[in-house]
Amino acid sequence: MNILNLTQHQGSVEQLSQGLVEPSADNKVYIKELLTLNNVPNPETLESMCEARAELLLELMEKAHENGIQNFLIGGHPLLIQTLIRLNRGKFYLLGAQSNRVTVEDNKGNKISKFKHMYFYTLADGSDDIDYMELPTVIL
Repeated sequence: MNILNLTQHQGSVEQLSQGLVEPSADNKVYIKELLTLNNVPNPETLESMCEARAELLLELMEKAHENGIQNFLIGGHPLLIQTLIRLNRGKFYLLGAQSNRVTVEDNKGNKISKFKHMYFYTLADGSDDIDYMELPTVIL
């Protein structure tokens, strides 16, 4: 299984072992730009910005799909994710990732908070015709 990472973060070792793949360095920069929503003056601008950026993400997903990728881990602003799910209309498998915050001690006794990947889950709008049960790494 392959899952293209469309988030601002690098995939964890656990995620990579479950099939997550990173985009090229140039595409990662572009994805981060699309997912970053700063200095948005009002709700109407936010909505139109999310719509435009979701369309650009879908274009990127279409190109990746032409190269054999069918699954996409998405992250970012909640309205952007919601818009992407709506515009996707069930065409691609859209996934989120569940992580737990864990505290570990380093060799000096300092406590450090880290995130531990638990599983991927589906993001659907309720009208998708996708059978997400076909995805073996997804826990529903």
